[in-house]
Amino acid sequence: MDYLGVGVIRPTRTKPDHPAPLGIDGFAAFVARSPLPCVAIGGVDLEDAAALREAGASGIAVVSALCAAEDPRAAAAAFRRHWFARAVPHVLSIAGSDPSGGAGIQADLKAIAANGGYGMAALTALTAQNTQGVRAVHVPPAEFLRAQLDAVADDIRIDAVKIGMLADGEVIRTVAAWLRTTQPPIVVLDPVMIATSGDRLLDPDAERELRGLLSLATVVTPNLAELAVLAGARWRAGRTRSPRRRSCRPIRGPRCW
Repeated sequence: MDYLGVGVIRPTRTKPDHPAPLGIDGFAAFVARSPLPCVAIGGVDLEDAAALREAGASGIAVVSALCAAEDPRAAAAAFRRHWFARAVPHVLSIAGSDPSGGAGIQADLKAIAANGGYGMAALTALTAQNTQGVRAVHVPPAEFLRAQLDAVADDIRIDAVKIGMLADGEVIRTVAAWLRTTQPPIVVLDPVMIATSGDRLLDPDAERELRGLLSLATVVTPNLAELAVLAGARWRAGRTRSPRRRSCRPIRGPRCW
């Protein structure tokens, strides 16, 4: 036995013969004496979620509050937000490595820690680089990337995913398949497509795959050149009449500035 269901927490119509409700305090007292991790069940409402976690619950089982909701998916998301309201967020970075520490996985982990999160990482590529430039890039097999992702997801809660450098189409397809399977609640996609020099970093096949990844992201953070490519515009870098403006000439659709 891995977990013990403990309840009821509140009166509930789905269990008419239930014993006297425990309430939050009664549940906490039970948890303190239990040799097994406890899941709270029975009449659990949205406002109970965070309080039950603070009381020692390993989880909550919710039926009526979801089944009776007008939008069960939105209700489930609200329960998740309340459950993790005060927990340290677990953030997985999927990106390349920068041994100089200025970008990639290393920079992501610093940013996650600086903002109070617990950082995790899955490497898409290894680079030999410093502050002067990139000297070499090694892309491990996509199967190994999937093994990294599955290993983390099988063991640790993932509250958000941040995606950076995805070296080629096979890597992008691997990440997309994992996202569809795992469905993390928040996905931030930084489409690393164009270098500061203006050089394209992905081949046409990879760019097409990356566009398909957009629908799986919560937030997309391209730079202006990458936005132009994603929007189907031809990017023309450099100064125009205004020294502060960069323009992109559209292939089709509205003009992009």
